[in-house]
Amino acid sequence: MDTSKIAWRISRGRGQQYVLRNVGTVTAQEVTADTVPFEGIPTRGLPEKAVIETNASITFMLVPSAQNDMPGELRLRWEGQDTYVAVPLPN
Repeated sequence: MDTSKIAWRISRGRGQQYVLRNVGTVTAQEVTADTVPFEGIPTRGLPEKAVIETNASITFMLVPSAQNDMPGELRLRWEGQDTYVAVPLPN
């Protein structure tokens, strides 16, 4: 798979929700988020081996706390992309 045809954008959803959208030109297979930067931060719905079609999105939740700093990015990898790629989280 040509991973250069896969691109991501994250926007804010409602409340503590974020929307991860595949803005590339091919379906991304086996999309998985790196959860290590979010240890100690309650999360829900981070992608794990997800299939995200072109222009499709998934919603996930991050609940920041005073005890833990919120990372500024979500790190993703997918089929054909063996190392994590950083996608900025909106403020």
